[in-house]
Amino acid sequence: MTGDQVDVTIRVIGPSSPVAETRKALDDATAKAYGPEVSWSSTGWVSSDWRTTAAGVYSYLVELDDPAAEAELVVGRWPTSGLGIAMPEAAARSLGVGVGDTFTLVNDETPVELHVDGLYRSSPDSGVFWQNDPLAAAGNAVDFAEPGRSFYFPVHAVGPLIAAPNGVDASHIPPAQLSVVEHPSFTSTGVAGLPALHERVADAEIEIARAAEYPGEMLIIDTKMDTALDAVSEGLTASRAAALIIILLVLVVVAVAVASVTRLLADARAAEFELLRSRGASWLQTSLAVAIDATAIAIVVALASPWGGVLLHALIVGSAPLNKAGLEQWVLPDAAVWSGAIAFAVVIAALIFVPSVAPRQLTATTWAPAMAVATESAVVVAAMLMVWRIAAVQPEGGDLLLTATPAVLLIAAVIIGSRVLIVATRGIAALTSKARGAILPLGGWFAARGPGRSAGAVLIALTVGASVVILGVNATWQQSVQNEAAVALGAPARVESGDVSIAPSIAASAAPVMRRDALISKTDPAGPGGPVPVAPAQVLGLSAAARAVLDEGPAAEAGGSAITRALTEAGSEDTGPMVPTGAVSLQAGVAFEGPEGVVAEVSIALEDAAGTITVVPLGSITAGTAVTLVAPIASDGLQEDVRLVAATMHLDSDVPLTGETPAELTIGTLTALTAEGTATSSQMTLRDASSWRGTNSNDEAEPPTVTVTDSEIRLDSVVGVSYSPVTYGAVGWDPSGAISAVVPESLMDDLDVEAGAQLQGFIAGTPVSFRIVADTSGVPGSATASDLAALESGLPSPSRMTSTIVVDGKALVHWLVQASAHGPLVDEFWLSGEVADASLTSDSNAGAIVDTATLAQGMMEAPLRAEIPATSAIAVWASVLLALAGFGARTAAISRSRRLESAQLRALGLSRRGMLGVASADAGAVAAGGIVIGLGAGLVTLMLVGTRVVTASGGMGVNLVVPWQAVTVLPLVLLGALAVISVGIANGQRRLPLPDLLRLGADG
Repeated sequence: MTGDQVDVTIRVIGPSSPVAETRKALDDATAKAYGPEVSWSSTGWVSSDWRTTAAGVYSYLVELDDPAAEAELVVGRWPTSGLGIAMPEAAARSLGVGVGDTFTLVNDETPVELHVDGLYRSSPDSGVFWQNDPLAAAGNAVDFAEPGRSFYFPVHAVGPLIAAPNGVDASHIPPAQLSVVEHPSFTSTGVAGLPALHERVADAEIEIARAAEYPGEMLIIDTKMDTALDAVSEGLTASRAAALIIILLVLVVVAVAVASVTRLLADARAAEFELLRSRGASWLQTSLAVAIDATAIAIVVALASPWGGVLLHALIVGSAPLNKAGLEQWVLPDAAVWSGAIAFAVVIAALIFVPSVAPRQLTATTWAPAMAVATESAVVVAAMLMVWRIAAVQPEGGDLLLTATPAVLLIAAVIIGSRVLIVATRGIAALTSKARGAILPLGGWFAARGPGRSAGAVLIALTVGASVVILGVNATWQQSVQNEAAVALGAPARVESGDVSIAPSIAASAAPVMRRDALISKTDPAGPGGPVPVAPAQVLGLSAAARAVLDEGPAAEAGGSAITRALTEAGSEDTGPMVPTGAVSLQAGVAFEGPEGVVAEVSIALEDAAGTITVVPLGSITAGTAVTLVAPIASDGLQEDVRLVAATMHLDSDVPLTGETPAELTIGTLTALTAEGTATSSQMTLRDASSWRGTNSNDEAEPPTVTVTDSEIRLDSVVGVSYSPVTYGAVGWDPSGAISAVVPESLMDDLDVEAGAQLQGFIAGTPVSFRIVADTSGVPGSATASDLAALESGLPSPSRMTSTIVVDGKALVHWLVQASAHGPLVDEFWLSGEVADASLTSDSNAGAIVDTATLAQGMMEAPLRAEIPATSAIAVWASVLLALAGFGARTAAISRSRRLESAQLRALGLSRRGMLGVASADAGAVAAGGIVIGLGAGLVTLMLVGTRVVTASGGMGVNLVVPWQAVTVLPLVLLGALAVISVGIANGQRRLPLPDLLRLGADG
């Protein structure tokens, strides 16, 4: 399971000092609360109270487990001991502090001298901690609301100051907050341990609070483990329900095979018992003889069946795909297995004993056939009621009636088919009696007198029908898993943008996609002072190529087509000068005029042939200066068709401004450099940027003036007294208007909005405006990388289909560029079918790409799902073997009971070859009739309940998949095997002593 599903987040307000002991107490309390079957690791951070310098600058300390994972070290080193700190780069620049200097905070009139070991840079999405940083990863704020005041009073604040391990305790500044994320591992927790784990999870929060002895002023515990475990239990129940349906179908075949063989055995020995009684044997003596036989058979069954179960378990666990689940293959039978074997043996003994010793007057009564008809009618009526129920109400996974419905429905269909077969057989016998010659009339007479015909046909029909249903449900379930994988991915394949193994040929044909978490709110509140609906959501920015991929296959039916139709705005191509191929860096002369103390962070945006935009920082420049800035753009040299599409300046000030002052940025003499530091060509001409337009991140109504010549780009703006950090840009696209968005219906209900409404979102701290152009029931492709990993391992993952907003990817990228975003503005690439197939043939790319087939295969091989296909395969072969054994026993028993009739046919002149043909044809007709009935009954059962079984087992809704392999190959194989058995037994009839049989009778 993914971390966000099972992690336990513990937050302590005002933790006790030393903090290390408090954290250890929380770790120990968590381990104790959840039990020894769960192992734990933890990550976290601790922050201090606010303190000020002698000049009144506010700051605070923070300890991070791994600072390098949360921020980028710019210069120096991370602190390792004592009172060493790492300071934000922006704060150091504002305070005039550098590496090696001392930064002093005052703690209760006691100076705390902190040594600056390094400078770092961060952003709101750099790591988990920055979501809790009061400065929102800015590092420096000159108009920060003074901590502890109930009204706004601006102060200068910097931070956080990243301290060394145990640095907060070493400073003696009181810790303000401790956050610990406990990460569980369930490697020692099996299925049998789930109920106990459920109970411990329910009481874990109370147990942690007790064991930790309230280490601070407030203890807050947050986890979704109970929901995740519920989902695991539901998935396990659904998978087992599907496997139970398959097992029930096999048990029906077993029951019919056992009942058929035992009844035929009783019928075959009835004449023997009559002969024994005529010679003086009492009912008690014959009953005792039968009891001895039944007991001997029961003992053999009780001793052998558990080991047969061991073998069956080994076959199932060792069969693909369950063999990859790591389950123990050979498991010795326990007490429950032996008890079940004994119960099964007792049933077998009863089936042998009761018919043989029951008084003949009882078994030959006229009401016995009526009872049989009534029982069969009750089964048919029950099947009809079950079908009506599942048609009216979609049952949930684990529903007992749904589990029994396929077996009952199959039995009912076979009953109807067997009755039709009996009528047809009698009609055939009547027709053959009028035929010329002796062979056909004798054969018809022989067939019409055959006992146990319906039992043999029913056995074969149930076997074929069960196989059709099992293979059909399995095939439909596999198609459902493949559709689920396709909808989760959204594209035939996709790859994370950070995977360095992406070949240029793939990247050029791939569709860039952005995937960002956001907090979405309604733009207009419900009136003055009214509440503003807010909801967390995922924003999926799809380029035109990605939306085209979304309009294919199962993803199209799951909402992809609606999204593609709604986001049809093509927009114009971004404009700008081409950057020479092979360049590794860009050099520019930059001049900045503006208010004193204002610093401009200058960046440029490059767009490649696939439409991926990367924002490259050129560097910083102080007002009133001119410098030459160099920015690396590609370590291996720039590919073809890359153009410069934007230039931005982010203005920040260390001091409040007192008036309105012009700000002017000039970028000129732009030159592309090679790895050796020489120019790839003459100075770049900027003529293609002549249509660029100005942007203002704070007020789009007051953009800067953009002037472009062949050699330079100039932005002119005015910075006023209401100044706050702002980004001005010159961009090669139309910057006006909100971003078109397709929003799930459920999310629109949560936000209380309709189509056409405006939404406000915050992505990495940047406000973004959306306009709803359409709604959708769900969003394919919404699964994150962690969601896909959970799906592939067979564990539940949160569904984001109803909490994901789809927008035009290029429009979103444009907005973020205008808001001073940095780095490649792409999170993953979506590959079309042809590109995915081609890229999967390359070993250098196969590991980075996640495709639908691989994901679906992993989902089917996961422990919670793999038992369905494995059980299906074993069940089909087990039912076939049972049918062959039962049919062989039935044919042998019938042949023995009809020896006298065979002798009579031979005496009437039927040749040995003719006798072989008649007996074989009789058995073959029964087998063929059973196969036809089974195919019909299986297909009817499959069409009525197949898809409902799949959906109740946790699968996606999908059209029924008819298993043509069961309809064609399996019946032919079964018919061939039955023909061999029938011919072998009939051939034995040729060697019977005919004179003795005619003189003494069949049992002579």
